[in-house]
Amino acid sequence: MYSFMNIYILSKMDYREKGAIEQMAEMEYLEALKQKHKELSERVEQAEKAPSPDHIQIAEMKKQKLQLKEKIVGLN
Repeated sequence: MYSFMNIYILSKMDYREKGAIEQMAEMEYLEALKQKHKELSERVEQAEKAPSPDHIQIAEMKKQKLQLKEKIVGLN
C-alpha cells in the first residue's frame, strides 16, 4: 500500500525509475516467498523426523509450501 508521500514521489519519477522500483519490490517479495518456502521445508523435515509425527500438521505445512511454490512460479 502506498502512502500519500510515496504516491507524490512516484508521480515525480519517470517511467524507468518507477519500473525499477516496482521491479525491486517484486524481487524482494519473491525472495521473501522463497525464504518462507525454505523455512517450511525445514519444518516439514523436522516434523517428519519426530518420534510421533503430527501428520495433519505436516500435511498443512506441505499445503502451504505448495501454495508458496505456485506464487513463486507465477512471479517468474
